[in-house]
Amino acid sequence: MPNAKETTSLVAMRVSTGGVSFMLICGLSAAANTRVSNELGAGNPNKAKSAAAVTLMLSALLGLAFNLALAFGHNLWAGLFSDSPAILNKFASMTPFLAASITIDSFQVVLSGVVRGCGWQSLAV
Repeated sequence: MPNAKETTSLVAMRVSTGGVSFMLICGLSAAANTRVSNELGAGNPNKAKSAAAVTLMLSALLGLAFNLALAFGHNLWAGLFSDSPAILNKFASMTPFLAASITIDSFQVVLSGVVRGCGWQSLAV
């Protein structure tokens, strides 16, 4: 790496940003898991399907909100980590890749919560 200090700073910023978004969506996944399993246990498959659909819509909205906040406030967010203009510019250049990662994570994590709630762990593995 030509500039290890700069690269390490960017990796730490990316991991922290991804971690914050992941924790928010992970909570939604736990709610989906509980709701779907409770509805299936009560013998209400239509309500379980509805709960899964609502949770997916909420994850899409949460992912979109986080991506919009990151797109419009990436300088403010990156400023919390560093005051170096070089690092701020490089973080801005990797923001689209970070947004794509957050979008994919938002669906994947919630769908894994629905799978756990349905008792399909072996199918998901």
